Amino acid sequence: MMEATDPQPAMAFLGRLGEALAHLGLALGPAGSAVLALCVGFALGIVHFGSLWWNARLYAGGGALKAFAIQVARFALLVAVFVALARLGALALVAGALGLVAARAVLVRRLGRAPREDAP
Repeated sequence: MMEATDPQPAMAFLGRLGEALAHLGLALGPAGSAVLALCVGFALGIVHFGSLWWNARLYAGGGALKAFAIQVARFALLVAVFVALARLGALALVAGALGLVAARAVLVRRLGRAPREDAP
């Protein structure tokens, strides 16, 4: 029986996801790949930075082990997607990064910034 902490299924899924993304992008050509990468980067950014917001609350609430596991999963997904985008070329990689940054801006605007300690 496989334990819940076994990373093999998740890593296999991420590998298949990256391969599917690369195949789809190659079929679309450079411009289509860039548009696809922008959308994928934006979706990844929503997941990545949204889970960061949740993860920070877990750390603050004392759930360090669960928060650490989520942190590892966040970065594994980020790396897998950006490796797949890199396989599509520099334009797709840059477009994906722009989508990621755009998602961060949207989430910061929507969720708000953390209050500063030195604010009156």
